[in-house]
Amino acid sequence: MKNTIPRTDVEHWAVLRTAVRSGSFAKAALEINRSQSSVSYAIAELQKKLNVDLIKTVGRRAVLTKTGERLLMAAIPLIDGLNHLEERASLMASGQTPSLRILCDCLFPRDILFSAITGLQNQHPQTEISVHEFARKPISHFKPESWDVAIGYWDDSGLNATPLVDIALRPIVRADHPIANVTKSELEEQLSTVPRVVIDVEDKVNHDFLLPGQWRVNSLDAAVAAIRSGKCYGHIPAHIVREDLQAGRLIEIPTQSNPRLIPLVLALGRQFDPMPHADTLADLVRAEVAPMLGKI
Repeated sequence: MKNTIPRTDVEHWAVLRTAVRSGSFAKAALEINRSQSSVSYAIAELQKKLNVDLIKTVGRRAVLTKTGERLLMAAIPLIDGLNHLEERASLMASGQTPSLRILCDCLFPRDILFSAITGLQNQHPQTEISVHEFARKPISHFKPESWDVAIGYWDDSGLNATPLVDIALRPIVRADHPIANVTKSELEEQLSTVPRVVIDVEDKVNHDFLLPGQWRVNSLDAAVAAIRSGKCYGHIPAHIVREDLQAGRLIEIPTQSNPRLIPLVLALGRQFDPMPHADTLADLVRAEVAPMLGKI
């Protein structure tokens, strides 16, 4: 029967990482409050059990061998996962309330998000929920330790993310705006003369494409308010103003071009040790989105 008990100790891997990060056994010993001999012994034991050289000395610095680089890279998630597990155990032992921190792009429908949160709290009523909305920022903009579940756009930064839904941005205007009565053949030309509201977060709009009279705001809610004022139009998700569209107060401008699609993903903050109930919330969000066939 194959031995299922690892021959190496995750503590020794953690000592190796500290030695490499600090650059020497002496500095590592100070960082983890151990003797230099115990640091040296831990790394020697690790190499002995694996029968490979993991580390070498270059000048006065401790650096990884090529084999050491590959093996330590694979071990780091295990080290971090165990640290997170111990943090969780400490919280449970102290009787603290479990919490779940959610990041959500403001384009994502709030009714879907809060329906999923309600489902989670029906199953786990003691969980404390916090939601932070944002606009026009990739998930990687936020510190990894600041969130547990995120819904936003992916910038190929190596996140543990899966596709969730495409949000269509549609040209919306107030029904009594002059542009609402322009014929479709004249519309494209006329739009260039009509003020348009643009969401400008952290001054990232390309000002070369801003026309005179355009409005700049820093949130989706402000963009909606600007459109409702009747002075401009803007590209926003139809679900944000569903009631206005159904009541005829706002209309979608029938342009010849297809609506712009913004693909959103769902990400878990801790790939190898997600916070309690993070997977549950993710499953509930996916179930809410599924009937919409991947597009809103």
